Amino acid sequence: MKPTDTLREEHNLELAVTRAAEHEVRFMHDTGECRFEVVETIVDFFHYFTRACHEPKEESLIFARMATRGLPADHGILAELTREHEEFRRRIKEISQWLRDRRAGKTVPVAQLESMLDDYLKLMRAHVSKENDILLPLANQLLTDLDQVEIESVFAALECEQTMVGVREKYNELAHQLANRPTEVLFPMVGHVLSPADQEELTRRYESAEAEEITKGVHDRYFDLAHELAVA
Repeated sequence: MKPTDTLREEHNLELAVTRAAEHEVRFMHDTGECRFEVVETIVDFFHYFTRACHEPKEESLIFARMATRGLPADHGILAELTREHEEFRRRIKEISQWLRDRRAGKTVPVAQLESMLDDYLKLMRAHVSKENDILLPLANQLLTDLDQVEIESVFAALECEQTMVGVREKYNELAHQLANRPTEVLFPMVGHVLSPADQEELTRRYESAEAEEITKGVHDRYFDLAHELAVA
């Protein structure tokens, strides 16, 4: 596997958790409430996986090697993506501070968390799209076969397999659980007006639609990724 393929897989997982986080933003917007434990788990992912595991691979290995192959590091796509990584770190620090203040008993408005998280997620989607569509194809053009082998070997050396599989499975499970709570996630206000029988019927229909998507291969690709990693 090329290092660019490894990064694409990691992007898939980031987008999976981004989708789960977007559900939480919608929930906060519609109810004025926050499921703090879920949000803290999502933020933990972006702290641990994105900031500590994923971005260093890109900056220290892919970006650096592309620079040695002639791509400018101080302007253009590499400089732009590096600035966005810095912006991610700044924003996740602000979100984490909000959560710490809340745990300390301070009065902090949910609308503020909603806005900060929404901005972060919008940047994440745009950033991943830019890397998938521009950076990674460019890397495959610029990097030699030896570059690819050397970088992938470093990826493997950096990655503790048990830890990484556990992280991926943990956050895939989070996204899966959120995706299967239709009255809480997709329609936050429905639970206040539907009877238990109505909610049960809605859940049944949602699960049926979900099953149909799976059979068509339209359902989230990250479930396949998690399975491949778990059995590798």
